[in-house]
Amino acid sequence: MNPDSETLYTVTNINTETTPPFTTAMQAYWASKALARAAMQSFITNHRPAFDTITLLPGVVIGPDDRLTDDPTATPPSLLQGTRAAVLAPALTPSLNSPFPYVGVPVHVADVARAHIDAVDSDRIPGNTEYILSSDAPEGVVWDRDARAVARKYFAGEVEAGVLPLEGSLGHVKWRVDARSAERVFGWRFVGFEETFRLLLGQYLRLIKGGGGAELS
Repeated sequence: MNPDSETLYTVTNINTETTPPFTTAMQAYWASKALARAAMQSFITNHRPAFDTITLLPGVVIGPDDRLTDDPTATPPSLLQGTRAAVLAPALTPSLNSPFPYVGVPVHVADVARAHIDAVDSDRIPGNTEYILSSDAPEGVVWDRDARAVARKYFAGEVEAGVLPLEGSLGHVKWRVDARSAERVFGWRFVGFEETFRLLLGQYLRLIKGGGGAELS
């Protein structure tokens, strides 16, 4: 998927690059999402079910892993999995670098969960609607620049000591999205990337110090 860096994408835009062969795993991943979305729309149109659907379209879902909070066996590798590892790479080492770039549209995992819960309230959320879930819209983030800025701002001592070496990298694809309708209808604002990454990086630091995954009060 190669979004136009100037276009503002809304829920009316649908990825049409869904025909194989796919040259990368990420290209196939994006196609699978688009095909699932198209199948849902076709089902609603053709079968007119008695129930409503709400389609949530999250960006890159990141944030601390609450499952590690009360896990005494949790270690840094417990956190450095999948998307979290790739997003943490700019603050850590090249060993975590993703082989492909990420679109710069983060969203806190707790906001995605909150939207799923709120979406079942038919008195608040209209049926058969779609919502983009993304913070820092419409311009998004530049992973290397913004992740390192958070590390320097909140964990300067760890950066100076080399605990956060800032040596890794995550490629960035600019994708301007409009998340205003989600915030307006749901009635709350997305947690910004700065706070999301501060919490994620803080959890990593607690784990390497052997303090578990819980945030210190």
